[in-house]
Amino acid sequence: MLSLKETLGYTNDQVLNKFRTLYEFSRPDAEEIARETNRWLWLNARLKADRKEGRQNIPRVLVVHEGMVVLDEYWHTFILHTRDYREFCDSHLGFFIHHSPSFPGFQPPSQEEAEEQLNYICDRVGDETLIKWYEEYPVRYSADVLTKLQRPKQFGRPCEAIT
Repeated sequence: MLSLKETLGYTNDQVLNKFRTLYEFSRPDAEEIARETNRWLWLNARLKADRKEGRQNIPRVLVVHEGMVVLDEYWHTFILHTRDYREFCDSHLGFFIHHSPSFPGFQPPSQEEAEEQLNYICDRVGDETLIKWYEEYPVRYSADVLTKLQRPKQFGRPCEAIT
Protein backbone atom coordinates (compact mmCIF):
# COMPACT_ATOMS: atom_id res chain seq x y z
CA MET A 1 0.00 0.00 0.00
CA LEU A 2 1.37 3.38 -0.99
CA SER A 3 1.31 6.42 1.26
CA LEU A 4 -1.67 8.74 1.33
CA LYS A 5 0.41 11.41 -0.38
CA GLU A 6 1.31 9.07 -3.25
CA THR A 7 -2.31 7.94 -3.56
CA LEU A 8 -3.58 11.52 -3.66
CA GLY A 9 -1.11 12.21 -6.47
CA TYR A 10 -2.78 9.70 -8.77
CA THR A 11 -4.60 11.29 -11.71
CA ASN A 12 -6.49 9.79 -14.61
CA ASP A 13 -7.61 12.19 -17.33
CA GLN A 14 -9.94 9.65 -18.93
CA VAL A 15 -11.91 9.19 -15.73
CA LEU A 16 -11.84 12.90 -14.96
CA ASN A 17 -13.08 13.79 -18.44
CA LYS A 18 -15.82 11.16 -18.32
CA PHE A 19 -16.97 12.51 -14.96
CA ARG A 20 -17.08 16.00 -16.47
CA THR A 21 -19.24 14.73 -19.35
CA LEU A 22 -21.71 13.46 -16.75
CA TYR A 23 -21.64 16.53 -14.47
CA GLU A 24 -20.97 20.20 -15.10
CA PHE A 25 -17.89 20.57 -12.90
CA SER A 26 -14.95 22.82 -13.55
CA ARG A 27 -11.70 20.94 -13.98
CA PRO A 28 -10.33 22.13 -10.58
CA ASP A 29 -13.53 21.03 -8.81
CA ALA A 30 -13.48 17.64 -10.57
CA GLU A 31 -9.81 17.21 -9.65
CA GLU A 32 -10.64 17.92 -6.00
CA ILE A 33 -13.43 15.33 -6.08
CA ALA A 34 -11.04 12.82 -7.66
CA ARG A 35 -8.45 13.44 -4.91
CA GLU A 36 -11.09 13.06 -2.20
CA THR A 37 -12.30 9.83 -3.79
CA ASN A 38 -8.70 8.57 -3.79
CA ARG A 39 -8.50 9.58 -0.13
CA TRP A 40 -11.70 7.59 0.61
CA LEU A 41 -10.33 4.52 -1.20
CA TRP A 42 -6.97 4.82 0.62
CA LEU A 43 -8.82 5.09 3.92
CA ASN A 44 -10.65 1.85 3.18
CA ALA A 45 -7.35 0.12 2.39
CA ARG A 46 -5.85 1.55 5.60
CA LEU A 47 -8.77 0.16 7.59
CA LYS A 48 -8.10 -3.31 6.22
CA ALA A 49 -4.40 -2.99 7.11
CA ASP A 50 -5.25 -1.74 10.61
CA ARG A 51 -7.60 -4.68 11.09
CA LYS A 52 -4.84 -7.11 10.03
CA GLU A 53 -2.49 -5.44 12.51
CA GLY A 54 -5.03 -6.00 15.30
CA ARG A 55 -5.79 -2.35 15.96
CA GLN A 56 -8.71 -1.94 18.36
CA ASN A 57 -11.65 0.49 18.34
CA ILE A 58 -11.86 0.81 14.59
CA PRO A 59 -14.97 0.59 12.42
CA ARG A 60 -15.94 -2.80 10.98
CA VAL A 61 -16.65 -1.04 7.66
CA LEU A 62 -16.65 2.48 6.30
CA VAL A 63 -19.97 3.71 4.97
CA VAL A 64 -20.33 6.53 2.46
CA HIS A 65 -22.35 9.16 4.31
CA GLU A 66 -25.23 10.62 2.29
CA GLY A 67 -23.44 13.97 2.15
CA MET A 68 -20.50 12.29 0.41
CA VAL A 69 -22.58 11.21 -2.58
CA VAL A 70 -20.34 13.20 -4.95
CA LEU A 71 -17.41 10.94 -4.01
CA ASP A 72 -19.58 7.91 -4.63
CA GLU A 73 -20.52 9.25 -8.07
CA TYR A 74 -16.86 9.76 -8.97
CA TRP A 75 -16.07 6.27 -7.67
CA HIS A 76 -18.80 4.85 -9.94
CA THR A 77 -17.21 6.62 -12.91
CA PHE A 78 -13.77 5.30 -11.95
CA ILE A 79 -15.05 1.72 -11.61
CA LEU A 80 -16.43 1.84 -15.16
CA HIS A 81 -12.84 2.26 -16.35
CA THR A 82 -12.20 -1.27 -15.15
CA ARG A 83 -8.59 -1.68 -16.24
CA ASP A 84 -7.56 1.68 -14.79
CA TYR A 85 -9.46 1.04 -11.56
CA ARG A 86 -7.91 -2.41 -11.12
CA GLU A 87 -4.41 -0.99 -11.81
CA PHE A 88 -4.98 1.84 -9.30
CA CYS A 89 -6.18 -0.55 -6.61
CA ASP A 90 -3.31 -2.97 -7.17
CA SER A 91 -0.55 -0.37 -7.39
CA HIS A 92 -1.75 2.17 -4.81
CA LEU A 93 -3.84 0.20 -2.33
CA GLY A 94 -2.41 -3.29 -2.57
CA PHE A 95 -5.70 -5.02 -3.36
CA PHE A 96 -8.98 -4.48 -5.20
CA ILE A 97 -11.60 -2.49 -3.32
CA HIS A 98 -15.10 -3.60 -4.20
CA HIS A 99 -17.97 -1.16 -4.22
CA SER A 100 -20.76 -2.60 -2.10
CA PRO A 101 -23.87 -0.46 -2.34
CA SER A 102 -26.57 -0.92 0.23
CA PHE A 103 -29.09 -3.67 -0.35
CA PRO A 104 -32.49 -4.65 1.04
CA GLY A 105 -31.91 -5.51 4.66
CA PHE A 106 -28.82 -3.27 4.90
CA GLN A 107 -28.44 -2.03 8.44
CA PRO A 108 -27.00 1.45 8.71
CA PRO A 109 -24.25 1.83 11.28
CA SER A 110 -25.32 2.23 14.88
CA GLN A 111 -24.57 5.49 16.65
CA GLU A 112 -21.49 3.88 18.19
CA GLU A 113 -20.31 2.62 14.77
CA ALA A 114 -20.91 6.05 13.22
CA GLU A 115 -18.79 7.63 15.96
CA GLU A 116 -16.05 5.05 15.37
CA GLN A 117 -16.05 6.00 11.69
CA LEU A 118 -15.80 9.72 12.46
CA ASN A 119 -12.97 9.11 14.92
CA TYR A 120 -11.17 6.86 12.44
CA ILE A 121 -11.43 9.46 9.66
CA CYS A 122 -10.13 12.14 12.01
CA ASP A 123 -7.26 9.93 13.22
CA ARG A 124 -6.18 8.76 9.77
CA VAL A 125 -6.81 11.71 7.44
CA GLY A 126 -7.47 14.64 9.77
CA ASP A 127 -10.26 16.86 10.89
CA GLU A 128 -10.02 19.00 7.73
CA THR A 129 -11.20 15.99 5.75
CA LEU A 130 -13.90 15.26 8.29
CA ILE A 131 -15.20 18.83 7.98
CA LYS A 132 -15.03 18.71 4.18
CA TRP A 133 -16.87 15.38 3.88
CA TYR A 134 -19.47 15.87 6.62
CA GLU A 135 -20.10 19.63 6.67
CA GLU A 136 -19.02 21.21 3.39
CA TYR A 137 -19.88 18.52 0.83
CA PRO A 138 -23.44 17.89 2.06
CA VAL A 139 -24.19 21.54 1.27
CA ARG A 140 -21.92 22.10 -1.72
CA TYR A 141 -22.81 18.79 -3.41
CA SER A 142 -26.20 17.83 -2.04
CA ALA A 143 -28.38 15.46 -4.06
CA ASP A 144 -30.32 18.48 -5.36
CA VAL A 145 -27.14 20.25 -6.45
CA LEU A 146 -25.82 17.11 -8.17
CA THR A 147 -29.11 16.71 -10.01
CA LYS A 148 -28.78 20.27 -11.32
CA LEU A 149 -25.14 19.65 -12.32
CA GLN A 150 -25.98 16.42 -14.13
CA ARG A 151 -25.72 16.80 -17.88
CA PRO A 152 -28.51 15.40 -20.05
CA LYS A 153 -27.85 11.98 -21.49
CA GLN A 154 -26.64 12.13 -25.07
CA PHE A 155 -28.34 9.58 -27.28
CA GLY A 156 -27.13 8.40 -30.64
CA ARG A 157 -23.46 8.26 -29.73
CA PRO A 158 -21.70 5.08 -30.80
CA CYS A 159 -20.38 2.77 -28.12
CA GLU A 160 -16.66 2.61 -27.61
CA ALA A 161 -15.13 -0.63 -28.75
CA ILE A 162 -13.41 -2.71 -26.11
CA THR A 163 -10.06 -4.00 -27.23
